[in-house]
Amino acid sequence: AHAAAAGKPVVLLQVGDDTTQVWAGQGLQPAVVLTLAVGARRTSTGEFKHDPPTPGEMELAIMTVEDAVMPIARQLPTGAILYTTDAGIRQIAHIAGLADAPQMLLQLDEVERVYNLLAAAALGRPASISGERTDPPFAATWTILREFMHHLGFGAVAILPAAAQPG
Repeated sequence: AHAAAAGKPVVLLQVGDDTTQVWAGQGLQPAVVLTLAVGARRTSTGEFKHDPPTPGEMELAIMTVEDAVMPIARQLPTGAILYTTDAGIRQIAHIAGLADAPQMLLQLDEVERVYNLLAAAALGRPASISGERTDPPFAATWTILREFMHHLGFGAVAILPAAAQPG
C-alpha cells in the first residue's frame, strides 16, 4: 500500500491457496484484516474439477465466493482504492491486453470481458486468446477477483509489484 494516495482509504486483496486476505484502512495501518474462506486451491478443489471448468462448476464457484464476499461489504471503507500484488491477478491483466508494467490498472469491465472468455471456454468454445489459462486455480482466482470487485463496488484494481514478497 506504499503507493496509496495520502488520506484515501485503501483495500489490499491477496488471493492465497486456501484463503483470501483483505486489508483495509487509511494509509499504511490496516484498520481491518479479513480472511475469506476462498482461495485459488480451495475453491478450485471444491468447485472447479475440470480444465476448463464446466458451466455448473462456474455457477457453484460464483455462489461460494459471493457468500464469502458479501458479509464483508460493510467492514470496508467507502471510496477505497483497491490494490493487489497478486501474481495471478497480474496475469489476468496480461490476458486482458494490458502492457506489462510495475504498476497496472485493471478495470472491472476488462475483468468482465476476460471472464466471459472463460465462461465461453466452459461452454466448450476453444480458448480464443493468447495466454488464456483455464486451469482450476487460475479460474478460481479470476472468480474471486470478479466477485470481489463486482459486489464490493470496485471499478478497478491497481496491481503493484510484488516487491514485498521474498523471491
